[in-house]
Amino acid sequence: MVIDYNDMLFSFSEAVDIIDREVTGSTTNHGKRVAYMTYKMGWAMHMDGKNLLDILACAVMHDSALSEYISEESDRGNKLLDSDGKLSMDMMDLGVHCRMGEKNIRLLPLETNVDGAVLYHHENADGSGPLGKKAAETPLIAQLIHIADNIDTMYGLGSIDLVKFAKTVGWIGKNRDVMYSAASCDAFLEVMTFDTMSMMSDDRIDDSLHALVPAVRRDYSNDELHNIARLFAEIVDYKSSFTRNHCIGIAEKAEVLGKYYGYDDDVASKLYLTGALHDIGKMIIDSDILEKPDKLTHEEFDSMKNHAWYTYEMMRKVGGFEEITPWAALHHEKLDGSGYPFGKTAKDLDRNSRIMCCLDIYQALTEARPYKKPYCHEDAMIIMMGLAVDGLLDRTIVNDIDSVFAD
Repeated sequence: MVIDYNDMLFSFSEAVDIIDREVTGSTTNHGKRVAYMTYKMGWAMHMDGKNLLDILACAVMHDSALSEYISEESDRGNKLLDSDGKLSMDMMDLGVHCRMGEKNIRLLPLETNVDGAVLYHHENADGSGPLGKKAAETPLIAQLIHIADNIDTMYGLGSIDLVKFAKTVGWIGKNRDVMYSAASCDAFLEVMTFDTMSMMSDDRIDDSLHALVPAVRRDYSNDELHNIARLFAEIVDYKSSFTRNHCIGIAEKAEVLGKYYGYDDDVASKLYLTGALHDIGKMIIDSDILEKPDKLTHEEFDSMKNHAWYTYEMMRKVGGFEEITPWAALHHEKLDGSGYPFGKTAKDLDRNSRIMCCLDIYQALTEARPYKKPYCHEDAMIIMMGLAVDGLLDRTIVNDIDSVFAD
């Protein structure tokens, strides 16, 4: 499958940033600004094209494990959020967070050695970071991500004025060889002028990144697609403790059903990727709504329904996703036009879009929720067949799900 890799990273970084902003209070477009600064510093240090693109990927996804970390710590009974629902850095084990992020980065189709880039991105030059590594013991990429991440978190570079710029420069000078390596300080001060920082404002960062970074379209293998899918499915699924395996469960079932229909490996892998990404828009929905154990109010349900539209908006920006975007974004549309977000009818919904709709319902029915126990296969099929009889679901696909997943 041919994909514009950077389109995908930039679009989906918005989802990662929303989690970051919800729990840490970081500013909008944090991941994109960290990527922009890191790329600029790498360019100033004469890194070659492949290294620069891999640095970009590590930088934009450096916080990809944040939801996983919070979720797993919560499962262990460790409270990380303060009374305002914000992440307390004093309670956070940054070393664990970084190890999880390093694991995630290894799922991306990188072409150079980036070992330690995310693992050590919270290490201070003097060895006072969470893993006790000094600058000489950490890779340069990690040093560059560290200074960019820390400066944007501290000063909120989504807007800039001369006072903020002066404070930034002063802080870097004060922390040379303390928080930041000399090499990263020199690179930052060389390229991050006031005019360059102005290019990172929230209304300019997208254009600035696309002007700076070349488009990268290439054909990704099915194994690479599976790894990309797993990464983003985990990011989505960890957003809510209620749906821990929802996306990856649909991805696996979609691939199986695709092969049942005689699809070749390439199309089956596209279905797997679609299943993994179908709920990417849920990242934009407030966690209080996603985690509410009771029935949603009318207003809350209307907000929840927006996730399908957000999925469409995020996926349509990615070159190469033109075919799978409707498969993913239309998973709540019904054959009679009663679904959302577009109110499509049977004539507008191809088989793969119908597959995703049916599997989404099947997966939800067979999963536990705070307000219900998981349905067994037989009971789930009774409900789904009723929806098919009423003209909402494709009856043939419902029957096929019964045949394929009965065991």
